Parts: sequence; structure tokens; C-alpha cells
Amino acid sequence: MKALEYLFKFIVQSSYLHSQASTIDRSFSKFTRSLLEFFDKLNNMIKVHPNRLTTAKTLKYFPHTIPELNKILPLQTTCQIISNFIDAVPSTDEKEIIRYKLACIHDIVKGQILEDPVGCELLIPLLMRHLKYHLKDEETNRDKEEVKKEKIQAVEILTHILITVSNKHSNTGIVRGIVDPLLELLFRLVCQVEKVKDIDLARDYVSCLIALLHLMNDEHYTSYMEPMNEKDLIDFLNEVFLVFKDLVKSNVYPPRWIVMSMLQSYVVLNSIIFFSKALSKIPPQANGPQDYMGKKKQLWENFFYLCVGFITQESLQLEEFRETKRQKIAGQYGDMRSEMGQEMVRMLNKLGDNKKIFIPDIVGPFLEVTLVPLESLRKEVIPIFFDMIECYHRDRGNFEIVEREVIDKLDVLISGGKGDTNYSLLMYETLLRKFNSPDINRSLHQNGVRFVNSVKLLLEHLLNFREVREGDHHSEARMLCIVNLLNFYEELNRHEMYLRYIWKLYTSHITQKNFVEAAYTLEMYASKLQFSDITYIEKFESLPRERVRERKSRLHNIIIKHFEEGKSFENSFRFYKDLCDYYEGIFDYKQLSESLQRQANGYMSILNTVRYPNDYFFIGFYGQGFPAFLRNKRFIYCARELARLSLVQIRFQEQFPKATLLNYTSDPNNEVKDSPDQFLQIYKVTCLMEEREEFLGRDVPSLISQFWDTNDIACFCYDKRFNKAGGKIKDDDFANTWLEKTKFITVEPLPNKLRLVEIARQEVTELSPINTAIEAMEKKNRELRISIDGYKAQRETNANPLTMQLNGTIDAVVQGGIKKYEEAFFSEEYSRNNPSDGENIMYLKRIIVDQVDILQDGIDVHGKVCAEAVRPLHEHLTAQHNKMRQDTNKYRRELGMSSGSSPYRSMRTSTIASNSTLHRYNSTLSRNMRSRTSMISVTSGEESPFVTGGATPPPLPSRKTDVLPDPQALIRDRRSAAANPDTPALPPKKRSSLIHGSPNMKRESQKSINSNGSLDMSFSNTSINHDNDVTNNVPTLPPRPKISSTTPPDNANNILTDETVDVPPPLPQRTNSSAARPPKVPRDKTVPIPPTQTE
Repeated sequence: MKALEYLFKFIVQSSYLHSQASTIDRSFSKFTRSLLEFFDKLNNMIKVHPNRLTTAKTLKYFPHTIPELNKILPLQTTCQIISNFIDAVPSTDEKEIIRYKLACIHDIVKGQILEDPVGCELLIPLLMRHLKYHLKDEETNRDKEEVKKEKIQAVEILTHILITVSNKHSNTGIVRGIVDPLLELLFRLVCQVEKVKDIDLARDYVSCLIALLHLMNDEHYTSYMEPMNEKDLIDFLNEVFLVFKDLVKSNVYPPRWIVMSMLQSYVVLNSIIFFSKALSKIPPQANGPQDYMGKKKQLWENFFYLCVGFITQESLQLEEFRETKRQKIAGQYGDMRSEMGQEMVRMLNKLGDNKKIFIPDIVGPFLEVTLVPLESLRKEVIPIFFDMIECYHRDRGNFEIVEREVIDKLDVLISGGKGDTNYSLLMYETLLRKFNSPDINRSLHQNGVRFVNSVKLLLEHLLNFREVREGDHHSEARMLCIVNLLNFYEELNRHEMYLRYIWKLYTSHITQKNFVEAAYTLEMYASKLQFSDITYIEKFESLPRERVRERKSRLHNIIIKHFEEGKSFENSFRFYKDLCDYYEGIFDYKQLSESLQRQANGYMSILNTVRYPNDYFFIGFYGQGFPAFLRNKRFIYCARELARLSLVQIRFQEQFPKATLLNYTSDPNNEVKDSPDQFLQIYKVTCLMEEREEFLGRDVPSLISQFWDTNDIACFCYDKRFNKAGGKIKDDDFANTWLEKTKFITVEPLPNKLRLVEIARQEVTELSPINTAIEAMEKKNRELRISIDGYKAQRETNANPLTMQLNGTIDAVVQGGIKKYEEAFFSEEYSRNNPSDGENIMYLKRIIVDQVDILQDGIDVHGKVCAEAVRPLHEHLTAQHNKMRQDTNKYRRELGMSSGSSPYRSMRTSTIASNSTLHRYNSTLSRNMRSRTSMISVTSGEESPFVTGGATPPPLPSRKTDVLPDPQALIRDRRSAAANPDTPALPPKKRSSLIHGSPNMKRESQKSINSNGSLDMSFSNTSINHDNDVTNNVPTLPPRPKISSTTPPDNANNILTDETVDVPPPLPQRTNSSAARPPKVPRDKTVPIPPTQTE
């Protein structure tokens, strides 16, 4: 067999020479018959008496005889010899026979015979029949590796055939001879690409399919699908669409193979356009057999999903390519996304009212198409949503399902990085124009405009959320975006999305260890549940499937845990009470007992835990360079414990590294706000505390009340001293020091679910020098009282801070202390020049007296806790304080107070410094009533109605049921008594002995040190006589004057109005220049923010 090639060369050449020499052609005909008989016997030997070695050798050398046969035989005869020989090869599983057979076919295909149209047309059916046999995927016991090699050989042969046909003859007959037997097989092979582990073989399958489709024209598609009935056509098109969808979804070519990827997309696009013509003849129907109609619907859905996948495939996103490559692709193929979008819209419009069958399933995929950054495509597809809404509204009377689907999918897609501001604007304008057209009904117009506005707002929130970068230093801005989104979903009553963003906010807080804010966040979830609901609720994040009431109790326990981790024990008690009521109602006494014990530990933690006040800072974001949700907006930021201004500035500068830090506190001008840059304004603010309702009229220890000084606050202020005459401010020049007080009211109190809360409005007032002095003295008294109470409760062991505080107050070297106030405000010259400040002068004297008594208390405590090394200093402070007391005794006499009597010594109050006139009046009224009783007892000597054995004091008002006294009513009663002498005067307010002891006993601290070194405060009881008459023995002072408020024209948006509050005449009260405090903002409400110029 090895000599077969050379033997045929000799025979053919001899026959040719003999035919040239002979004049008779019969010898040549005889030679041809002999040659055909030889090949018949050769085929018979292979077929009837197969021998593996002989067959393999014959297959190997047979192709070499074909060129020689072409020289002496007609082409048709040669093709017949080849066909008979290949068909004679037995079908066997012998790997050697299969390998040599395919190699033989490959050698024939690579020869010259296929380049001739006649030879190609004669051999194509034979080749396709054998290739189909070797390419089909059947179960076999053969070795998988051998099967794989067989398929690789077959694909190589098919590839060569397709290349030859494409280059030499693309006529209808030859191409159809390939399409009919192999098109469906190739589709099935490509459909199994994912199962093919050899990526090269998978690429060969796809390349063959693409090459074959590239050869086909409209006539080929028509002739191929024409014989099919509707059922077979549906199955075929379904298979085609699924194959194409897999091709565009998972490209088998590497990203750098741009030419192959573009060619594949081009061929698939043309094929889809051809197949869509057949699809348009199979319209879906709402009525008919369920299985059959389901197949039609599935076919159309597969077509739309294919169009979406084609448009959104990564290889067609030309925006990601370099300019040169983008221009080259666009010049050769154009932008195929736009062409496919047009075909998709055309096919959807063909459905007419039947498109309602596919709503809302295709809403999400079509939205994904509109997010492709191609303006022509967006303009083509966005109007489809109006058509969907109109069709659905016409059928159902509403389009809630479409609206829900649009919002849900937009949330997912925009969060995934798609879309931009141009898309938001185009979608808003396009849909709004559609809904405002005059030919739609009123209901659709109203609901449509509302829907468009909701989508616009959602897109703004989502784009802002995406713009904020990840990271610890960007948590505040990111969580602000989350709150905007959850508020949006709450307004739309989208419970699932609302909970989703609540959990995002919660996990963000836990990551940042913002335990208090995390608890407030979970409270929003818990508030949506009821303890009375016994239905089951599905698993959500880390929460298991359980009953609603069990979920609520679980959330309450988590909230309590986080409040306690954040040392906010007071906020946990309301949840303890709800839990206890729940456990008691279901008779779970074990859980009830544990909750009560934990609650008791919380009360003790208030007294024993060292807690530092919250620090608050003004944060202003100015300039057009900030995101829209921060641009030219102002916030109050609740920082961590003991946070310094520099650390807060660094934190926000790390978040916005391009921002410039403004070094002034006044409101920036329009040039800064309109600048394309970023500017940050950060400075510390103080809290304006509102006396809590449950504290009114009660003596609350500062250890309890001081927590609320910096918690649950919605009003903050920034004070700036200035000299109205224009001179430089001196530390000890109290007579010329004015105070500009800027008040900020936030939309929600702090702390809250966010550390950053927007400012709703701003108010600016000016305080006169004497009011400025009163502010400073009240603040100092408050600080002293809190510090002293801390040492009394043994929470502080280091005496150095108290030493420095007492030394700076008693022996004030820098600012001069009380003497400077005396020189500034108590002189006759000041009284003549400022006659309206008479009452304020008296009030300042009263505060000075209070400070002396507080300092006495502080010296007593200091003597017990100070070390021996500072004992000389303690003695010095005691001597200085005695001198201070002697100097201020004249004020006591002027106020009608005894030298040993003080409202702070006999009855400690929870007075909170505030600029609110109403609050100032309420707290002062309580102080007046207590002080009046003390003065009457000194001057009268008559028995008080509160002595032991008298009437039983009424119980303290309960927080839930008892009614608190109305200060305004007490004022009216006092005025009435003063105007009518015959009317009996109101007795002093009674207080329960449960807290204050017997009301006729004065507590005097006895200072001693226990054997273990701890501070021991014991009290001895000394009887004090009180007088019933509260009107005869107290000198009446003039009423408080009205102080005008001057507001700088450029620094405030709102001007505080002046108020005049009448005060009971017995004791002087400070005149407050601030307006009444705005009503307190509940946690479930927000203060509306007035629109600014930029908005």
C-alpha cells in the first residue's frame, strides 16, 4: 500500500503515453473499466474482509491517488470513486480506523477537488453525512479522550470546507447542501459548549456555526424553515434564541479577540433579524391551550431576553475602548446596539395589546437597556415604558405593578454602577412629556406625573449613594444617603426595600461601633411590628423565621444591648418596660425576671458608670463640587466621646481631600457657595437643653439630669464675643463684651439614627454685656455642680481636676473673678447709664451668691479627697473662699437671704442653662418658690405648715398618670393674690419626703473619711421654722424689663422676636434676650427645611 501512490503515477503516465501513441481510443476505455474494477475490488476487500492494518494503510494512501485520477478520469467519475471508497469504510469503534478515515477525508478536502464547483457540489452531501455521524453526541463506551480527538478532527474538516465554500463558491445549492444537514446539529453542539471542557473545541464549534450563518442569506433561512409546522418552528426558534443568548452572555473568545467578537455579534444580529420575521408570524395569545400558549409566551420572552443580552454584552460597549479602536469598529460595523434596540422595539409594538402578557416580566430587562450609555438607544427604548403603563392601565385601571417593578429594578441596577445624571434627566423629560399629552385620561395623567417625580427622586438618591466612596472615613455621608433612601421607600410604602436599607444602615453603624445609632436604627424596624401579632414572619438577614411578636421581642433585646454598649441606659428603659409587659402578658416569668434584673442593673449603671458628654460640631459643605445631597447644606455632627475639633476636621478632610477648610465661623458669601470647588466649615457648638417634662418642679440629682444635657437635643448654639464699639476684646473687660448667639435647630434630635443631622433653620441674637456675664456665671455654676456631684458619688478618685477647677474659680488670677463683675455692673455709674438693667443686676448678684455656696460644697468635698501634698493649697482656697463669702454677704442681705441660707445648700435643683425665655422663667420660678420659703423662715419665726406632724405631703406626680403643675397657672394665681390682699396666699409647693426627707429638716453635710478611705457623706437634721405668710416679709422688686434683640443683617435667616415675660415680684429674675424656644421635635417627626436659593 505504501507504493500505491507511485504505482498509480506509473500506471496513469503509461496510460496517457499509450493513448497519445495509439489511434484507437478503445484501449483507453478498457483501461478506465479496469481501473474502476480495481477500486470496486479494493472497496470490497475493506468492506467484506476488514483488516485493521490493511484498512488503515489503504485509508492513509488513498488520497494520494486522487490527483492522478483527475488527469485521466472525468471529475464526476473521480467523485464517484471517492464516494464509493469512503462509504466502503466500515462503521466501527476501532480508534485507528476512525482516525485514518477522518484523516483521509481531511486530505481529500484539502485537495483541489473541492475548489471545482462540480466536485464540491457532488462531494458535499457525502462529507456532510459522515461529518454529522462523527460530530453527533451519543452515549458510547469508547474512551472520552478518543471521542474528543474524533470531534476535533471532524470540526477541522468542517472548518476547511466552510472556508473553501466561503472563498470559492457561495451559490445557493452548495450552501444549502451544508445548511440542511448541519445547521441544527451545530446549534445543539454550541448549546452544549458549557459541558465541553476543551475551550479550543468549544471555540471551533462556535466558529463553524458563525461561519455557516454568515454564508446564509434570506433565501436560505426561508427554505430551511418553510417545511416546518408551527410547533416545530417554535421549538427550533426557542433553541436558536437560547444558543444566541448563551453566546452573547458568555463569549468564548478572549477579550483581546476583538475581530472575532465583532464578527460574531454582526452575524448574530443579522440572524436575529431573519428569525424575527418568522417569529412575527407566531403572535402570543391570551386564550388557548395552556401548554401551547405557554410555549408561545416563552418563545417571545426568550427573544426579548436575547435582544437585551445582545445590547448589554461587554464586547459591544464601545465607550470602554480607546478612541482609535472605537472609530474603527464603528466604521466597519456601526453601533449594533442601536440597530438591535430598534428591532426589539419594532417587535414589541407588533404585539399590540398582547404586550400586557409580558408585564411586568420584561420591565427589568428593558430598564437595563435604557441604562446603556448610548443616547440614541435610550431615546428609542424609554418611550416603551409609557406604552407598557398605558396598556396595563387600560386593562387593569392602574399600573402599580409596573411602578413597583421599575423602582425595584432601578435600585438594583443603579446600585450596581449603571446610569448617570443624563439618564435621569432624559427619562424624566421623556416620560413627563408623554404623561402630559392631552389625549390621555385624567387618572393616568395624575398617577403618571406622580410616578415620574418618584422615579426622578429615586434616581437622585441612588446616584448620590453610589457617588459616595466606601470606607471608614466616608461612613457619615454614605449613611446619610441610606437614610434618604429608606425615607423614600417608607413614603412609597415599600416595606421590603425599607427594611433592606434599615439593615444596611444598621450594619454600617455596627461596623463603625456606633451602638446608640444602631439601636435607634433597629427601633425603626421594631416600631413596624406588634406584640399582639402571632403570625409568622420569614427569615430576614440574620434573623430566623419566627412569629412577629417573637421578632419584636428579639429586636427589643438587641436594641437594649446596643444602648447599654453605648452607655445610653436611660434610652433602654422604655424598651425594658415594653418587654416586661409582653413577658407578663404571656406569663413568661423567667424572661420577666431577667429583664427586671437587667433593668435594675441599668439604673445602677447610671450612678456608677463614668460617662462623658457628647460633643457636637457644625459641619458646612459649601461649593458646587460637593454631591447634590451635601451641596451648600449645613449639619450638626455628633462626635465620639472626648472628640477634639482637630480630629473632626481631619476626618472630614480625609473624606473630601479636595476640600478647603474655612477658618471663619460666619456664613460664607455667594462666591464661595457658587464656586466649583469644595469648602468645609467646621467648628464646635454647644447644646441648648430643654428641661424635660418629668423634671419640672422636681429636685433631680445632677448625676441623673446631666445625661439629658447632651442627649435628645434638637437645638444647638455657637457663641461669639465681640466689642460693639469696635475695639479689641479683652478677657476681663466684661462691661464691653457682647455675645452673638447663633442658634441651630435640626430636623431631628441628636443622637439619632445618624450622627450627621441637617439644620432646619438658624436664628441669631445678641446678648448685652450683663446678659453675657449671667450666661457665663450660670454655665460655670452648672459645671461646678456636676463636677462636685461626681466626687460625691465616688465616681471620681483623682482630686486634681477638682483642685484646678476650684483654684481657677476662687483664686481667679487671669480674668479677675467676681470682682471684675462688681466693677463692671455693680457700680452706681452703670446703674445710672443702664436703668433698665436693674433686675438683671439683682439676678447676677443672686447667681454670685449661688456660686459661693456651690464653692463651699466643693471645698468640703475637696477636703476629703485631696492628698496631703495639696493640703496647703486647700487651706489657701478655704481662706480665699471665706473672704469671698464675706464680700458677698452684702448681696445676701440685699436679696433678703440669711448668711447660711442658699437654695443650692438647702435644696439642690436641676437648673439647666438655656437661652429660652420660657425655660428660663420656668426654672427660675421653681427656684423662687424654694428660696422664698427659706427667707420667710428667717424673718418670721412662725411655724411653717411643713413642720413634722403637719399635713402629709402629697405624693410625687407619676410620669404616666399625674399631672405636672402648670407654671403659667401659678403665675396667674400669684398675681391674683398680690392684687387682692383678702385672697389667701398660695402655700409654698409641697415636696415628698420620700426623696427630700422631712421638709422641716435641713441637711448639713458632716465630712468624714471611712476606715477604707472612701468618702462618707452623713447628714444631721436641724429644724427650720417656715412662715405661712409669703407676701409680707419679702421686699418687692421691680418687674423684669424687656431686652431688645439686635440681629446682624447678614448672618441670620430668621430673626428672634422680642418677648416680655412677667415674673412674680418677690425675687429678681434674669432678663432673657432670646425668643421662646421652638417646640421640641419628636423622634418620629422632622422639622421641614425651607428651600434655599441654591435649591
